[in-house]
Amino acid sequence: MKAFGKETRVVLRAGLIAFLSAASFHAYAVDTLPDIVNAGDRSTAMELIAGGADVNQLSVDSTSALHWAVYYKDLELVQMLLAEGADPDIANDYGATPMTVASGHGDFEIMKALVHAGGDIESPNAEGQTLLMAVARTGNTDTASLLLDKGANVNAMESWGEQTALMWASSQKQPAMTRLLIEHGADVDARSRDHDWPRWITSEPRNKPLDPGGYTPLLYAAREGCIDCVRALLDGGADINKTDLWGETPLLMATLNMHYDTAALLIDRGADIKRWDWWGRTALYNAIDLNIPPSSSRGDLPSTDSMTALQIARVLLEKGAYVDMRLKKDPPFRAGGDRGYTDGTPDSRVLNAGATALHKAAKAGDIEAVKLLLEFGARVDIPNYVYEVTPMLSAAGVWHIYGIFMERPISGEFKTGQGAANIMKLLMEAGASIHDVASNGQNVAHGAAKAGWNEAVQLAFEQGVDINAPDVGGLTPRDLALMKGHVETAALIDQLLGIR
Repeated sequence: MKAFGKETRVVLRAGLIAFLSAASFHAYAVDTLPDIVNAGDRSTAMELIAGGADVNQLSVDSTSALHWAVYYKDLELVQMLLAEGADPDIANDYGATPMTVASGHGDFEIMKALVHAGGDIESPNAEGQTLLMAVARTGNTDTASLLLDKGANVNAMESWGEQTALMWASSQKQPAMTRLLIEHGADVDARSRDHDWPRWITSEPRNKPLDPGGYTPLLYAAREGCIDCVRALLDGGADINKTDLWGETPLLMATLNMHYDTAALLIDRGADIKRWDWWGRTALYNAIDLNIPPSSSRGDLPSTDSMTALQIARVLLEKGAYVDMRLKKDPPFRAGGDRGYTDGTPDSRVLNAGATALHKAAKAGDIEAVKLLLEFGARVDIPNYVYEVTPMLSAAGVWHIYGIFMERPISGEFKTGQGAANIMKLLMEAGASIHDVASNGQNVAHGAAKAGWNEAVQLAFEQGVDINAPDVGGLTPRDLALMKGHVETAALIDQLLGIR
């Protein structure tokens, strides 16, 4: 404190003493009714109430005894305080009232007591969240019915995201609550606010995608895979194809989140299977994309649905999904953290504008997905727009990026040389050329050598591919193999070229 003047030091010292005194009071003092209730001393609290204590006495932060009794779900104490005139609508310094505290756990008997004592049936907080919204999250339909019967506004919206009680119920996987709210007139097609963020770039120069909102109750339910919520909303007349601001339909949302049973229900109920989102992803693309999901630093778990991604893909194809739908833009990456880049995806040179589901299956080394797509006539000769990568080049590893933090790309990180060769053979049987060359001048041998896939290099040689061709930068497959430390692959190339 020597850096301050004498008067400043005196003020700071006095403030510190006052702070410590207040902290000591909060830690040990229990001489007010709210403090006694908070400390759990029910008998003393009841004696004080019976003796005529002020039941609306407030603690230092304006919390009352009724706040704490409601918080601890002590019905007997709540009833006793209300009988003596405790105010159910008194707000503490944080804006919480006994009514809003009760809505957090949704206890029916406590809410009933507060309502009968004249508590505000809406009790919106500073952002407009009502009691019904909070109760909707708890799943306590009896309490919700109480509020609705007393006139609570079923379509009230909070001010931050303009979300309703029905959105809260569906996003928290509460099907009974969802049905109850719909029965009381909840708007099944309400959409949350478009935040219209003015920018995604801050002083830290990285792209930070922010969810703009625009979700309907059905989109929330599909995102969470609450199949009973989805069924309730559809039964209530929800628009099965209404999108968010990125063009995600409920079907796209379900497949993006690996909720395949929910996707099956939506398909059965007539969802448009040909819709695509802003990036050009269809439900078919999503299913193929996530048949072999990437590992993630987030600890994502695989789907536990009875339907699988490939089963959904087959259903979609049998119903007429366009097998060769092309991406409009490289999609957002899913892994991130220590698994990816901050401003893009290592998949973006292959899974870019013009790529199809077959590109994705080939890149991931997903032989079953490749077989399925070829069964339904997928074209094998389509290059993406910028990098001119065909499914064959994708299978062989061309334009796969090996980042600073990874030894393998995100999509295809588990692919082996034999797996790549097997897919290349399948593609050739379907009419693909193994002699394709990408915009960087690389052929299948370049990609396979860079990945260290000896079996794919061998196949390329046997099919007459020039395994000593330079790319646009003058690098041969052998150069790329050595750059990645694949000494055995370089030795194989030497052997095939007859170099001792």
